[in-house]
Amino acid sequence: MVKLPQASLRLAILIVLLFAATAGLAYWLTPQMQTQQMPEDFEAMLPKKINDWAEQPNPYLQVGLVDTTDKNVDQPYDRVLMRSYRSGEGAQVMLALAYAKEQSQDVKIHRPDVCYQAQGFAINSRHVQSLNIDGQHDIQVVRLVVSQPSRLEVVSYWIRIGNEYPVTPLNMRLKILRDGLAGSVADGILVRVSSIVDDESEAAAAFARQEEFLKEMVAVLPQDQARVLARF
Repeated sequence: MVKLPQASLRLAILIVLLFAATAGLAYWLTPQMQTQQMPEDFEAMLPKKINDWAEQPNPYLQVGLVDTTDKNVDQPYDRVLMRSYRSGEGAQVMLALAYAKEQSQDVKIHRPDVCYQAQGFAINSRHVQSLNIDGQHDIQVVRLVVSQPSRLEVVSYWIRIGNEYPVTPLNMRLKILRDGLAGSVADGILVRVSSIVDDESEAAAAFARQEEFLKEMVAVLPQDQARVLARF
């Protein structure tokens, strides 16, 4: 049996410990995914009838969910749904859901403010409204009035990243940075509803209808599915 010199034995033990420490550190620093159960199929998850609202065809084409002017940006979504609903009283809303299981500084949800402008709309007004989504929890909703020469649109949306609702690009970047420093990668979703109106004086009523629709949509879903849209 060959007997190693004491110095060589200590060196061998040190090398093994360094390898073990490196492996442990690499595991510890690897971000862990923090997601809701990703919906297999939004089409199946979301009812085509939500109380008094029923899915109906819409003659208007919905504005896309990505910034079409930036050809270098990767497609950030894993699940997408676009659908229109009409109430028994004739009010119509266009719904867009876009889910991403992983949010990073390079690939993240696109804000509708940017997408509408990239597709030729002017932002007439923008403000943030607190929405009590279920009688207990408030979320931050962005309200937009946007226009083209032949179209005036009222838009309400929220972006959920993890358990927060960032309303500015800086808010989004800071949330993703905090998650990264904590060793986690959050999922995210864009929930957007919009309505075509004839005049800006109709915006307040359109926003109110949109909020009622959003509340009813969340309320009809089982809790685990509702938490994909709005995490409490």
